[in-house]
Amino acid sequence: GIWLVFCLMEGMNPFSSDDAWIKNIRSLCGYFFVISFVAQMAFLDFKQVKRFANIWALLSILTALITIKQKFVGFSEVDKYFLYAQRGYVTHIINSGIRYFSIMSDAANLGAAMGVSCTIFSIMALAEKNKKFKWFYLITAVLSLIAMLYSGTRSALAVPFCGFAMYCICTKVNKSVVLVAFLGLTSFCMLNYTNIGDSNPVIRRARSAFNSDDESYLVRKRNQETLKELLKDKPFGYGIGLSGGSAAKFGEDYLEIAEIPTD
Repeated sequence: GIWLVFCLMEGMNPFSSDDAWIKNIRSLCGYFFVISFVAQMAFLDFKQVKRFANIWALLSILTALITIKQKFVGFSEVDKYFLYAQRGYVTHIINSGIRYFSIMSDAANLGAAMGVSCTIFSIMALAEKNKKFKWFYLITAVLSLIAMLYSGTRSALAVPFCGFAMYCICTKVNKSVVLVAFLGLTSFCMLNYTNIGDSNPVIRRARSAFNSDDESYLVRKRNQETLKELLKDKPFGYGIGLSGGSAAKFGEDYLEIAEIPTD
């Protein structure tokens, strides 16, 4: 509700574009607000939640398998159209390797979605009493983790780390919490303080997320400084829907911000 009010008030931002606000308001906040009510009306008992989770798990497995297929078998004609006709190769075939995207719109969305699936189904595997479902959720979590790493989306690493940390905070101390905390801390220390697995390009790219000297990180810091200068007289920003290259479509006033990548 707070987010909805904030986004609606952005329509009165003197620096914003009415066209951009109207075009983006539904996807940025309207859908989330409606879904919060729809979910409560749709899931009237736990069995329905479980059924939904199982469908989600199956879709996550499908997404992960297509990611693995892209890596080891190759891209389909549709994938190649995205990469070459739509210039997706600029952000997906880079010096550190190929960023796979499966059925998602891009690798960033794949990484984020698989990060959420990995977190949710790891926790469900720990809590599940039925052995068949326990293995089902565990396999889903592992495949989701692999797909997340193959996406090359380093910011997606924050999803499982923060998700598992929240799980440990919200759950009373037991064997599962100790296991999750141990695995989380071990993974963080391995990536941040050692060179273990550096020969593997997937692990090497994931590790670069913790490297403050990484060129990609430094580019982001420079972009932040540019934004800081542009926004110093705009306490509520430019407005909704005016990030990245899409901003240029809404007038010359937004050309300066259109050059700054959204990441």
